[in-house]
Amino acid sequence: MIFITAALIVLSVFLACLLFASRSKIKQTTLEIKKILATVSSLEERVQKAHDEKKRLFAILESMTEGVMVVDTEQKVLLINAALEKYFGFQKNAIEGRYCRETCRDSDINQMIERALSERNIAKKEHSGNLSQSVFEIQISPVFSGGEFLGVACVFRDVTLLKEFERLRTEFVANVSHELKTPLTSILGFVETLKEGGVDDRENRMKFLQIIETQSKKLHELIENLL
Repeated sequence: MIFITAALIVLSVFLACLLFASRSKIKQTTLEIKKILATVSSLEERVQKAHDEKKRLFAILESMTEGVMVVDTEQKVLLINAALEKYFGFQKNAIEGRYCRETCRDSDINQMIERALSERNIAKKEHSGNLSQSVFEIQISPVFSGGEFLGVACVFRDVTLLKEFERLRTEFVANVSHELKTPLTSILGFVETLKEGGVDDRENRMKFLQIIETQSKKLHELIENLL
C-alpha cells in the first residue's frame, strides 16, 4: 500500500511537470522520477525479503520440540512457540505483550529470567515446578544486536523421560548388585572355611562344596539373564 501511494505521488509530480515545465526540465525530471521509482522498487524488494526471512524463522521456531519464550529488557514476553504453549497450557494471544510475572506463575523461572536480564549471562537449570508435572532443562541466553542488549531467549527442553530412564538404571544397578553379592558372599565364606581347615572335615567338606557349587550355578544363571 505504501509503494502504491508513493507511485501515485510520483505520477502526479510527473503530470504537473508536463503541464508547467519546459521540455528540458521535463527530461531532467523524468530521469529523477526513474531514480525514485528504482529506489522504491529496491525498497519493496528488501521489505519482501525481510518478510520472507521472518516467515522462515517463525516456521523454524514453531517446528521446534523445545519450548521457546523471548522476553525483552522490560520483562515483557515478545513471543512463545507452540511447544511452550503445549508444555505449560499457555495461549499465545494471552501471553505475548504482557509482563512475564503476570503470565508465568513459577517464581523460580521468573527469578532466573530477572537474573539473566540483570547479569546478561547464560543461565542453566533443571527444574520441575508448578506449571507442569514434567522435568525441564532450562537455558536462558542473552540476545544482542550489534552490541545492543535486546532481552533474553528462554529454551525449555523436556527431560522427563531421560530422568525416568536414569532412575530405572539406578534401581537396576542396585538390584543387580544385591543379587550378585548374595551368592558371591556365600561362595567366598565357604572357601575361606575350607582354607582354614574345613577341607579336613570329612563330615562337612562335601556339604561346603555342595553349597559352593549351588551358589556358583546361581551366580552363572544371574549373569546369563543379564546378558
